Amino acid sequence: MTNKLSLILGALILGAFCFDWIVQDGAATIFLGKKGILLLEKLIFWR
Repeated sequence: MTNKLSLILGALILGAFCFDWIVQDGAATIFLGKKGILLLEKLIFWR
């Protein structure tokens, strides 16, 4: 991955989080965080 591509990808991700916090009050970010925690719990169980 080149530096330019990584900066563009980082800006897109940051923009998506900012859009979520401004428009939806962080609902999508909280949802993804909860699903991420559930995924980690399942991975820990199968370890």
